[in-house]
Amino acid sequence: MKKIMLTMSILIMILLSACCNDKKPPHRAIYSKTSGYEMQYHIILYEPFSDGGGHSIKCGSWHYIPTHIYTDKLGSLNGTEIIWKNLDGDDFPFATGGQNSSDIHVVIQNNTIKVQGFSYKSGNDTMNGTYKIETTSPDSWGVPIVKGHPLPSQ
Repeated sequence: MKKIMLTMSILIMILLSACCNDKKPPHRAIYSKTSGYEMQYHIILYEPFSDGGGHSIKCGSWHYIPTHIYTDKLGSLNGTEIIWKNLDGDDFPFATGGQNSSDIHVVIQNNTIKVQGFSYKSGNDTMNGTYKIETTSPDSWGVPIVKGHPLPSQ
């Protein structure tokens, strides 16, 4: 009986790990052809977000959550030099996450954007990381883009 239970437990663990072993997609970004808020540059950051998994048996799937940033400068920037907009087009809710935009440091280069000091969390992910500047359409990346508010109240 113990051998059967052990075998069943091992099989369940193998099945769960195979199901939930989807690789997290990379952070990505694009330069938008439109500007806004009287700023010269409009960049869209795509943060990977998993909608499930974690402590449940259900395996999640990955989506990208877009964050729009507007700036007049490239290079090394303080978060206060950027206008941050969430995917609904609203100001990014820094206050609800206990974040202060002056703590954020962003480096915008030709091929990458690096975000540091961004402590606001969306689920189990954070905006910190290196975003590769893409020249292809987000529709071709094979990961759905979230439209509208993606997260349940936390």
